[in-house]
Amino acid sequence: MHRSRSYPGLAPFTPEEKSRRIAHHTRISDYFGLLGLRLVDLKPGCARMQLPFRPEITHSGGTVQGG
Repeated sequence: MHRSRSYPGLAPFTPEEKSRRIAHHTRISDYFGLLGLRLVDLKPGCARMQLPFRPEITHSGGTVQGG
């Protein structure tokens, strides 16, 4: 079971703040840039990303790792 962590003195982020933070992180992340990963859609509880296919990011079976 997944439980949200609480941090004393800090209110939980609003959905809008969560969305803003995720969008900001995807723009500045070196890792996302390296992979070519980009944010396509962001809604409360759901983020859709796009990863362009490149042979360099496949495993030995020729499939992109989905983890």
